[in-house]
Amino acid sequence: MFWRWFTLVSVVSVVVVGCLGANCGKLLNEGDSAPIAEWELQNLGLVELNECLSLIGSKPLDQERAQNIWNAVKSIYKVANTVPRASFKNMGYALVGIPPEDFDNITIGDIEMVEVFGQYRGFNPDQMFAILSRVQIDWAEKIPETYSQYDLEALRQILCVMNQSEIERIHPDAYKGAAQVIGSLQDCTAEVIQGFAKLAVHTRAFGPPNTWSKLDVATMGIILSGLPPNLYKSIPSENLLKKTDKDKETLNQNDEMEIKTETAT
Repeated sequence: MFWRWFTLVSVVSVVVVGCLGANCGKLLNEGDSAPIAEWELQNLGLVELNECLSLIGSKPLDQERAQNIWNAVKSIYKVANTVPRASFKNMGYALVGIPPEDFDNITIGDIEMVEVFGQYRGFNPDQMFAILSRVQIDWAEKIPETYSQYDLEALRQILCVMNQSEIERIHPDAYKGAAQVIGSLQDCTAEVIQGFAKLAVHTRAFGPPNTWSKLDVATMGIILSGLPPNLYKSIPSENLLKKTDKDKETLNQNDEMEIKTETAT
């Protein structure tokens, strides 16, 4: 009797899981522009829902489809602020479907959530500014002067829409620790890149460009373009990576940039 009951339960479990898997598979095979009905996600259990979101959000999505997914997720939990952290983590590129106004109801108060929204997803400027505003509200106890290397690595793309004056307030040693991550950021404003370039030449960071090694140059990445032409040209040519003429252009046309030697406080 026990084995008959156990077998029946096992069969039912397989059928249920199979149906859940089929539902997610159906969503994935409907095409990039197909809508996702609320009930299709509601029929999935929590584990299956997050697994499905991970699959759906594993590659870039168009805005309409991403917003459709977000609306479906939000409808399950009724309000944005009750969506579990795990769902945000698993949404991946579907996060671009969150409209700027919804960030008023999303808490980004811990470093794990900051990391979620700091990844490059292709957010538009309005979304990025909404994310920055939310982080600044929820991280009220943190200011640029107190950002650590780990804070900067979590913020990532969020740094790209900060004011240049805020970037320049970051400790140069914190910047240096996160330099490899910062050097690979995308779509940063010219002012942000120039702000980081000013940090890079601080003696608490990489110091004068004429002392930079090939490893330093590779680590700084896109930040090199924030140097004024005279400082860029002072980098030992043998330590510059092979670049096209376009890559050698600097965003900063100002020939003056002070190399600071004072100890950061």
